[in-house]
Amino acid sequence: MRRSKELPSWCRASGLATLALALAVALGSCSKEEPTDTGKPLPTPTPTNSNTPPTSDAASSSGAQPTASGATRTPSGAAAQDTKASVRSPAEPMLSPGDPVSRATSTRLPSGVSYAVVQEGVEEAKPRAGAEARVHITCWVEEKGAVGRQFWSSRQGAVPQLESYVLDPMQLVPGLIDLLSDMTRGERRLARIPASQAYGELGYGDLVPPNASILVDVELVSFRNP
Repeated sequence: MRRSKELPSWCRASGLATLALALAVALGSCSKEEPTDTGKPLPTPTPTNSNTPPTSDAASSSGAQPTASGATRTPSGAAAQDTKASVRSPAEPMLSPGDPVSRATSTRLPSGVSYAVVQEGVEEAKPRAGAEARVHITCWVEEKGAVGRQFWSSRQGAVPQLESYVLDPMQLVPGLIDLLSDMTRGERRLARIPASQAYGELGYGDLVPPNASILVDVELVSFRNP
């Protein structure tokens, strides 16, 4: 039998030294810090929205001031149309609590929305689906066939603010989309929006009761088509 070749002296180590070396290696590997799993996902940014138009039924379960659900889209591209905004200050609302609903029902759209024109527009172009419209608007709840409690207005305050609406059923009540889509820049209407085209069976928290129709005084100041 061939004799095993001995290791050179610089490779030899006593049994105790070998054990100590192995222990040191083991301790060194244990000291390495492993990533910690807390079981929680990373936080996700919450999108914010500063618009405040009347919203669709899906967003009407809270008692807050009506706001748009979802962020507004700003159309871009060479085909985009942007009409000039009116520079004059908004007039006071043209309806008051107790006024008869008939003041806003001289013409009827197929959706059931009725309106009366109180100021003609200045051009023929109208907003299309997905357009961004800038408006002044005041809203009331209909009560017993008359104008009831006001629940929203862009005309309030020392410096009234225009509202920006996207004509999208995910962001705006369908009756207001129908109304604005039929208007031209500078036009102002008084309108009645039936409950089925407004906040429906859910209502809007404490502001709009379930199955309530609403009345609006709206002026289309400018719009941009997609």
